Amino acid sequence: MSKLIFVGNFVSPVSLDDLKIANGYICVENGIVTNLGLKSDLENFMKNTDLRDFTVKRLTKDQLLMPGLIDCHVHAPQFPNIGLGLDRPLLEWLDTYTFPLEKQYSNEKFAAEIYDQVVKRLLKNGTTTACYFGSLDLNGTLELARKVVKYNQRAFVGKVSMNIPNDAGYYNNTDKEAAEVESFIQEIMALKNDLIEPIVTPRFAVSCDEKLLTKLAVLAEKYNCMIQSHISENLGEIEFVKQINPEALNYADVYDRSKILRKKVHLSDTETKMLAARGVSVAHCPASNTRLRSGLCPLRRLLDAGLTVGLGTDVSGGDSATILDAIRRAMDVSTHLEIKGHEGAAITWKEGLYLATLGGAKDHRIGNFDKGKEFDAILVDVYENSGPIDKYSYSIDRTDDEYIESLLQRFIYLGDDRNIIEVYVKGAERYPEQMYNGPLTSRTGRACRLVCAILNRFNIMKNDNFLCEVYEKMHLEKIKTKIKEFQVSVRSHHTLTMAAVGLGGECAGPHSQARSSGHLTRLESERDLRVVEARVSGAVCAQRADADADANAPGPTTRAPTLTT
Repeated sequence: MSKLIFVGNFVSPVSLDDLKIANGYICVENGIVTNLGLKSDLENFMKNTDLRDFTVKRLTKDQLLMPGLIDCHVHAPQFPNIGLGLDRPLLEWLDTYTFPLEKQYSNEKFAAEIYDQVVKRLLKNGTTTACYFGSLDLNGTLELARKVVKYNQRAFVGKVSMNIPNDAGYYNNTDKEAAEVESFIQEIMALKNDLIEPIVTPRFAVSCDEKLLTKLAVLAEKYNCMIQSHISENLGEIEFVKQINPEALNYADVYDRSKILRKKVHLSDTETKMLAARGVSVAHCPASNTRLRSGLCPLRRLLDAGLTVGLGTDVSGGDSATILDAIRRAMDVSTHLEIKGHEGAAITWKEGLYLATLGGAKDHRIGNFDKGKEFDAILVDVYENSGPIDKYSYSIDRTDDEYIESLLQRFIYLGDDRNIIEVYVKGAERYPEQMYNGPLTSRTGRACRLVCAILNRFNIMKNDNFLCEVYEKMHLEKIKTKIKEFQVSVRSHHTLTMAAVGLGGECAGPHSQARSSGHLTRLESERDLRVVEARVSGAVCAQRADADADANAPGPTTRAPTLTT
């Protein structure tokens, strides 16, 4: 596995009220953080380190490295419904929108197509770890697991369990459900992939009776699995659970043997103390709580009670698939509670970042850059040209640390996936969309991304394995060979090599004078990529016009090869 040294700005949460912000270096070997230090220590570290096997990545002043984001609660099958039905209360929303969609995942082809998009989208958003709810269907949820493995995301994946009848007919009988959950656990464990774990997933007490919950608890204990579910999310839900579980002391009592409970809003003090005593972790999902009008979660009270809290997008009850949005919503909800008289309820942006990283990973092997932790990280370019954050000449920053903190604040409040230029899981870089979302941090990387994107756009090469190899190794020589192999016309070859040479690549063809052409000397944004694509498109049209003219001309002629669109 690769050995990396990152030199530049980095941030690493230490605790809820302590965030390390520094300019320095982080050393990663075989996916593990083995060393880190300040800028002042860098020269000595480099002098005493054998750098022959290392790749050194030097960040720009406006870039920073931070831990990967953790989505503690997301419904993978619900992505096609994102943004729909959010004017309905929870139980009505489930019956009208959610259950009919989730039933479709018995079609494995449909499941594979959707889950491929879901995992890539979350990685693109910087979500290196996700805790997924799948669907009721066993094989459909195994497709989700396969996509997680394909793209090397870190994940907990759960097959949803339900045995109480509903109008949509979306449930299993108890014995079948327990058997399928056990099969699912065994299938995931058979993958022998340390980035993915099965998680037992009773949907909630409205859809699972005591008999099924007991069977699931036994399975969780047998296979040492965690459990995830929902609790006290909606007042109507709470009342219904009381009706069908009259012997329970409260909602939490129904789940007393569970280890993880997701999405709670209306917890009593007694329930909060019970969850803390059982070591339960909580996923706070402010977007869905608000969108479905479930309530405002008293986050500060949960933290003060000693509960471990992370953040969740809860798609599609939540309307955004990025944890950055969950941080912002959590700050908003807690601030609203403080405005309403709950003194000290508001959380800060630093606390929000902690919840999105180390909070969601507490007692796990990720979440910050401490020595010995696995390296899950995102590289952020705050002022990336195609991104949403503008850079101004005025600044109130006085020190290097203040400048780094200002970068982080801007990203937390304003940033999105366009600012996330590299994603790492256990030390390995991930390319969610292979061609269009790769690194822009080196001239070779930019050139490779550009040429691969154009070749892919015009169907010159469509072999995914080849694309991955070229792109991940940034091997421009292979691109040059491929161009020759497909006998790209002189005009289009000139356009491609002009771009690559101008970017500092080594893909120079017969038109090396492009180096001084003054065109596209660097690729700074998606807009530049589109410009080059337009140039290639124009070349294609011109080729076709030439070819048509040749075809209509008298006498024999040799037609130049054309690009297929």
